[in-house]
Amino acid sequence: MKVFTKIYANPGVRQRSQEHHQWIAHATPGIRIPAILDVRSTEIDFEYLQGRHG
Repeated sequence: MKVFTKIYANPGVRQRSQEHHQWIAHATPGIRIPAILDVRSTEIDFEYLQGRHG
């Protein structure tokens, strides 16, 4: 499985990004967004999605 790792400046920024991802996932159930696979202090591993990205 391919993984995309996003690196953040600090844990607070990572936390806000994770919360934003969860909000989008619940607010727009018809849109496919990459699943979060793993979370570390300043990194999130996302599922890699094929195709055109927004």
